[in-house]
Amino acid sequence: MPKKVLIVDDEPENIRVIQRILRNAGYEVSSDNSAEECLDHLESEMPDMILCDVNLTGMSGTDLCSIVKNDRKFIMISVILISGIKVTPEERAYGLEIGADDYISRPFNSQELIARINSVFRIKESASKKREEEFYEKFNYSNTELTASVYQSEKIKNAYPEIFNKLVHEYKELLSMMIEQRSYKTADNPSTKILEFAGELGFLKAGARDIIDIHKEALNNPDIHKSAKMALFIKEESKMLLLEAMGYLLTFYRTRQL
Repeated sequence: MPKKVLIVDDEPENIRVIQRILRNAGYEVSSDNSAEECLDHLESEMPDMILCDVNLTGMSGTDLCSIVKNDRKFIMISVILISGIKVTPEERAYGLEIGADDYISRPFNSQELIARINSVFRIKESASKKREEEFYEKFNYSNTELTASVYQSEKIKNAYPEIFNKLVHEYKELLSMMIEQRSYKTADNPSTKILEFAGELGFLKAGARDIIDIHKEALNNPDIHKSAKMALFIKEESKMLLLEAMGYLLTFYRTRQL
């Protein structure tokens, strides 16, 4: 699936040139003519990256960057600032200080622009992968894993594939329930369902690695990814679900006689 890049510039010719370069490189491109238009745009669609001219009419590009980078709902969006004049070291430092992922000065050629964009995406993906690995790794040494190891040594995924698939389906339903509660403020409280889910895992002698397997399998399934905005909710809520399920499973083992 191509990355989505949003160009924010009040000069139509600048937009036209950058659009051509990005589309030739395989990116999905859209554009806005002001920072205010961009913020409205972000309410309905979240790009992977914003390419923003610094000297916009109205709100400046640096102010837009600061707003985006200080709002948690936009945490997954990269921002590259573009200046049409020679940038001083102080201006570049300020742009990076407020959160810009890169700062480019015109004129630039197409190869340089694509290289800088690709570099930002690679760095962000590498950092995201490292955080995910650290997040999962800490569970592999948790009390839940040590306690479960008294009972069983083989993964549920390998030992009982049909049951594993059923658990993945239940996990996806729990995640959808959490997202609905957050998005639409529904009255349903998923905590009871998560507790029951943890009880199922406990009776199966599951460990941390089993919950992580279920979690990853559920997130890999494309039918829960409905939009860019929903994808962000899914990422945030899935971590909360994993933590809550792990906590209930640990409680399950602590209240049983080994």
